[in-house]
Amino acid sequence: MSPVKVALSLACVLVMALLAACGSSRMTAVPLYVPSGPVSERILSEARIAGNIAFGLYQNGQYRQALSGYQTALSNLFLIDHEQEIANIRHNLAQVYLALADYDRAQKETETALAANRRFGFATRVALNLATSAMISDRRGRPDAALALYREAIVILVDNNGSLRDLAIQYNNCGYLLLGQKKYSEAIPEFNQALRYALSDNAHAEIAASYSGIGRAQLALGQAEAALVAFSSALNADKATENSLSIAQDLKDIGRAWEALLQPEKAVGFYDRALRINTSLRRFDRMRKDINDLIRVQTGIGNTKAAAELRQVLRDLEKSTPGQ
Repeated sequence: MSPVKVALSLACVLVMALLAACGSSRMTAVPLYVPSGPVSERILSEARIAGNIAFGLYQNGQYRQALSGYQTALSNLFLIDHEQEIANIRHNLAQVYLALADYDRAQKETETALAANRRFGFATRVALNLATSAMISDRRGRPDAALALYREAIVILVDNNGSLRDLAIQYNNCGYLLLGQKKYSEAIPEFNQALRYALSDNAHAEIAASYSGIGRAQLALGQAEAALVAFSSALNADKATENSLSIAQDLKDIGRAWEALLQPEKAVGFYDRALRINTSLRRFDRMRKDINDLIRVQTGIGNTKAAAELRQVLRDLEKSTPGQ
């Protein structure tokens, strides 16, 4: 995943939602499907279990396995024609295809889910679908279209009393999109707006995402001291969520800030801590980057023995995990 800490909720839960009124993005509530018999209840339960397992696989980066799990859930839901949950699974499938860089299928699933959720009037889901379309547009090199879709999602959430957390997510999405375009000064206000919503809702994951984005923009603008404060705040928020991968990334960002402040010896400890987490998680891709960063810093401060030991660790890692 990119540095964007996009926190879109993919869990397979039913969300009470809202139907589009003519000429407005305001939506009104519609009833949800209720299983009418034991067979439908069993099929729905099995589909939700398969979807939840697939979501866990997706979070762990096991995208092919997640794809299979979601397809199993979808097949079950077709048996009882549960249109609302089918739309939800299609949204989740789009996220998997997005991770696999299969943008055509991602767009197709998103458009199908979006049309259904507009019909059902599920405002929150409509906003999520629009955000997924925005991500696809961004990956295809259409940042202006992506930003417009994020803005549309924000309008829908505001008009339909969307949650503060969902608003924080979309403002963070806007911030990271601008960050990717190197529009650092424009990105910071987006992150600040996201932060205001996230703090009001005590949404730690979004608080962390906002501080991380602010720190990266500040670091790019040469404001290393301010970035260090922001990254430290992101770390504290991510510790509240117990998200190990995000904690490791925050530690790396803090190390980068210390390097920018020309104090590389202080960066070593933070890179070491990130490496320890990624080693425990067996994230070999991250481990390689951590080790290379440590080699660079240790070499720069004249610790040649430590650098040599790290090169051997890297060689051993490459031998034991080729291509992983």
